[in-house]
Amino acid sequence: MFTIKDTLFIGKSFIDLAIIDSTNNYAQQLLANSQPADGTLISTFNQNKGKGYHNNTWLSEANKNLSFSIILYPNFIDAHQQFYLNMAISIAIVEALNDYSKKEFLIKWPNDIYFNKKKIGGILIENSIIGSKINTCIIGVGLNINQKNFNAALPNPSSLKLITNKTTDLYKLLNELVKSIESKYQILQSGAFEQLAQQYKNQLYGINKLLKFKIDGNLFEGIIKGVDDFGRLVISENSIEKKYHYKEIEYVF
Repeated sequence: MFTIKDTLFIGKSFIDLAIIDSTNNYAQQLLANSQPADGTLISTFNQNKGKGYHNNTWLSEANKNLSFSIILYPNFIDAHQQFYLNMAISIAIVEALNDYSKKEFLIKWPNDIYFNKKKIGGILIENSIIGSKINTCIIGVGLNINQKNFNAALPNPSSLKLITNKTTDLYKLLNELVKSIESKYQILQSGAFEQLAQQYKNQLYGINKLLKFKIDGNLFEGIIKGVDDFGRLVISENSIEKKYHYKEIEYVF
């Protein structure tokens, strides 16, 4: 039986599932019926109805990829600061993948993990808020690892296998990802928000580059300058900075 090593609390309670519709759904059921330990990790190599950002679905070939969720109680974070959770988790995943593969993965705003112009993973963070604080948090992560063939309808998928031409031990990589997530979460707990914001900016796909975007079907070019405290993408268009929420703007590759 595999156990998570070298962490203080994330993954010490580890639920390893043979098959599940969605690890985030499983985590929600746990929270509805009990008080799971802080850092509870739910993982499967066979998720058949994964949840993506903004009601999208996450498709994954059985026993080839990583799908996992982590339950946290980040009540030290104000509701208006919740995008910093996204920053911390995104940075953690990119850094772990970079260390593991010796490649350069980047964060495509707001929640995708990219190599060049190809997507290998995504993050879904679901928070419950009481008053002005985050009460519970479910961090959902899906990563294409050993899968080689993808549905032709998907726009730009890739995997660690396709990028490195190597087969990855899923449990070993899961352990590295969890260690990295805990490390960045501890930085968040320390209140070093600006440090995380700068790291996120440094690892942001397309930062300070002229890219094409689409709004309501209309194309334009702009330069990504960063992300504000509320998670809005900041783009300079003709030297005028504008801020966009997710789904207001679309990248054009």
